[in-house]
Amino acid sequence: LAANGSWFSYTTSERGAALTAHNLALRGGEVGRTDTKPIDPARDIMITSVDLCEPCVESKGRPWMHFWVVSIKDVNCKNRPVPLQIRQKDDPQDPLCAYSAVVKLLAERKEQVPECTSACKWCKRPEGVPRPAGNPPTSCKRANAPLFTTHDGGEYSTEDVRLLGRRMATDAGQNPASFGGKLWRIGGATDYLEVLGANGERILKQRGRWGSDVAFIYARANIADSLEASVNISAADARSIEEMVGGWVQPAHFR
Repeated sequence: LAANGSWFSYTTSERGAALTAHNLALRGGEVGRTDTKPIDPARDIMITSVDLCEPCVESKGRPWMHFWVVSIKDVNCKNRPVPLQIRQKDDPQDPLCAYSAVVKLLAERKEQVPECTSACKWCKRPEGVPRPAGNPPTSCKRANAPLFTTHDGGEYSTEDVRLLGRRMATDAGQNPASFGGKLWRIGGATDYLEVLGANGERILKQRGRWGSDVAFIYARANIADSLEASVNISAADARSIEEMVGGWVQPAHFR
């Protein structure tokens, strides 16, 4: 899309949603809400789900961000948000720089939705302070406003994410019928394994919030690896077996 110029026909929110969903391997319902439930500020991605962070050694001198995500599968952990990192590319003008896309969208949304006039642990959270778990107070408008919005100003549903992916597939010359609501999660997972190599399984399970063996529970994510992967993922272009074998769908396990 960036190569053929059609990328710029999409809104700031559409570009931000697509790049973030791919970079963080989000499920369709994690971009906004599921098709069957209303938006939930305790679980879904709000304006206050993003923390901008100062450059550091691990980020190789580039600005970066924490993206606080609550997994749809997290049904017993009281909506516990987990931080996922995205670093700015060496060329911040690269149309595939997820960091730059989110920063631009964040500026627009903050202009549209004011922060609290008094102290607030949600919209005025200092760097390094985790996003609180549970429901934000109704008085904090930013904590109750979705980051990604559709053309009509509403939040994304799983179906909206599916339609956005199919529209992009069409513009890229692909068959839109082959793409569903999990296209970003599948694509992100595939690309992370390519760019991470030997580190792929460990980082992928942590970044994708998949269940894992007890060894992975004890392991701690390396922030430098996570930041490096967030920059390199857009350069992945290897094709999957599914793309090469028409009509075949990869099973949950290879046997």
